[in-house]
Amino acid sequence: MEPTQAKVVLQDVRFSYREGNFSLEVPELKINAGEKVALTGPSGSGKTTLLHLAAGIFQPHRGAVWLDQFPISQKKPILRRRFRIRHIGMVFQELELLEYLTVKENLLLPYRLSPELRPDKLARTRAHELARHAGIESTLDRYPAQLSQGERQRVAICRAVITKPRIIFADEPTGNLDPATSGQCVALLRDRGEGAEPTLMMVTHDRSLTDGFDRVIELDQSFMTMNKASVG
Repeated sequence: MEPTQAKVVLQDVRFSYREGNFSLEVPELKINAGEKVALTGPSGSGKTTLLHLAAGIFQPHRGAVWLDQFPISQKKPILRRRFRIRHIGMVFQELELLEYLTVKENLLLPYRLSPELRPDKLARTRAHELARHAGIESTLDRYPAQLSQGERQRVAICRAVITKPRIIFADEPTGNLDPATSGQCVALLRDRGEGAEPTLMMVTHDRSLTDGFDRVIELDQSFMTMNKASVG
């Protein structure tokens, strides 16, 4: 396996919320190194829950999750967080931009949160290059409140790929973008802007964006069903 690649494994996973009667069961899900997987399905089917379980944000009530052979579901919260910052790119549905930081500062935030990452000249240059590629270079000195929703989404996408992560988890990353910009940003997630091959799990309602993916996992209200390939 190349060091820039990773894989995701969920084994015998079960999760439910304390409030309500929703639960998600995943007997086995394997995503190979460099594979691009889209999660689709109706609202409430568990797409975001599955993504958060895979990323180690949620801990399963049963079963285990490995990311590149790292048993993230078995680790303490601080160790899961450190692993995510260093090795994972995240695009949250709510974007999670810090309103008191400029766009440039938001892009470079992962470098401020991990002692293993340095906000050096190369990092700053990469921030400018990603912003130019995503069409938001003119916003670098603005604050999130001064941006359109589409611009905010592109900031979140650039932040997710800036550290060249081995795994990217993206939750509806193109919901407020026009078709042309959506395709451009999905391409950025797929190759990190420089031809690399990260492993990608992306939640989307837009099936037109899944053409370049290796696999589509469709969730329904009761369980996961597959097309293009089977689980495992």
